[in-house]
This record gives sequence, structure tokens and C-alpha cells, in this order.
Amino acid sequence: MTLPRRVATVVVLILCLPGCGTITNFREVPAGSLPGNRQVFGGVRRDIDFVSSYTDGTALALLLVAGVIAVDVPLSTAADVLTLPWTVPAARARWCERKRNESRGL
Repeated sequence: MTLPRRVATVVVLILCLPGCGTITNFREVPAGSLPGNRQVFGGVRRDIDFVSSYTDGTALALLLVAGVIAVDVPLSTAADVLTLPWTVPAARARWCERKRNESRGL
């Protein structure tokens, strides 16, 4: 693969990233697994986890990390703000459930 084709591929991948963390924040996960669905600012949290897992020092990894930081984190922040009406009640329900289980000694 030639260098221009590689650069084009990386650019396309970076452009596909925006909102990815927020979208995965709404996917279904098995019951009882923490963190659960719809975390408050879960898209940004997932982006930060992604960034921290790709810091091996290679040029491609650094380019992806820069793309996530520059593009996806701000857009995920905006998308996470728009999804607060769904994430706040879900987080509150998990918190209440955890408190009920603690009071029962579970």
C-alpha cells in the first residue's frame, strides 16, 4: 500500500470516529456488568479508554490518538450532553439499585 493510500485510509478512519464513544455507550451489555448501559458522559469515557489503550508509540497509533482527541472527544462531549435525558435516569437507577443491595447486605 502506498503512503498516500495509507494516509487516505487513516483520514477516512478518523472521520468515521466522531460520536463512536457515545454510540457504544448506548449498546446493550449483559445485566450486572459494570459499567452498565448509558453512563453519564460515557462516550467521552470510552474515548479516553480508547486513547489510553493505543499509546504504544507507533506513528499510526499516535495519529489515531491525535484524531480521537482532536475530533471525537469534543463531538462525543456534545453528543453526551444531548443524551443526558437518557443517561442521568439510567445512572440514577443503577445508583439506587446499588444502594438497595448494600442495605440488604448483598
